[in-house]
Amino acid sequence: MSSSAVQVRFAVEFATFLVAIAGAALVALRPALIGASSRARVILPAGFLLIAVAAFLHGSLVVGSSADSWVAAIRLVGIVLVALSTIRWDTEPGFRTVLLGGLLLMAIAEAVGLGGSDNVASWVRVGGTICVAVVLFTSSRRSIPARVVTSAAATLLLVVLAVSVALSAVIANNVRDEALRQVQGRVRIEVDQVDAATRLAIRSANILALAEANGIHTDLVNRLSQSPQSDTDIARDLANLADSLFSTGPLAYLTDKGFVVATFPTLSPVQAT
Repeated sequence: MSSSAVQVRFAVEFATFLVAIAGAALVALRPALIGASSRARVILPAGFLLIAVAAFLHGSLVVGSSADSWVAAIRLVGIVLVALSTIRWDTEPGFRTVLLGGLLLMAIAEAVGLGGSDNVASWVRVGGTICVAVVLFTSSRRSIPARVVTSAAATLLLVVLAVSVALSAVIANNVRDEALRQVQGRVRIEVDQVDAATRLAIRSANILALAEANGIHTDLVNRLSQSPQSDTDIARDLANLADSLFSTGPLAYLTDKGFVVATFPTLSPVQAT
């Protein structure tokens, strides 16, 4: 999951958590504002609390992806309880319609999230959260204590989201920059190793060429330069040099015209060049 997806997930779930807590508090403080019946005054807070618990578990990454089905089950139970508690609401029909629409969006988000599209589920869920928040905020305007609760929740939401998103962006940039520095350092080390191996190979080739040109095969080397052909003496010298001086890599002797005279181990001309 990308850092931006994690930020969106946290923001949406934190907003859902605060809205659910505000809903439970509103029912506990002023149930008459939403026309909740005596039975709904018990079921409704329980449903909101289950939604809040699921939002906390999912948004804070306390549980892994293996527990997504359990988190979805908790949230769906909360959604069902809130929906059932609105059957006998003594309030404006429009409030109930908006609330049920928000709960439906939350349920759809759970289905989408279980299907693997977590980012899409977050955006669908935020739509449901906004619908529920609109109902709670509109209902709380008729009571000063309830208005204080919803205003405090909204203020806390804005502050926490601003701070968390800023910190998350800083941390993500630091992690990315550190990873880039590590990759650049590794590339420099590997380039230095390749350059060192290349210089060593060139130096070894020069030693081999001087050994053949200044040794007992001077006449042979001159003759091969004029008339290139395979030679067993050169091949034997390559085998001896490989045993005494060189531990890795094949050896090949080429004339100044690029003809492969001998190799160790035996290679085809195509492989040698």
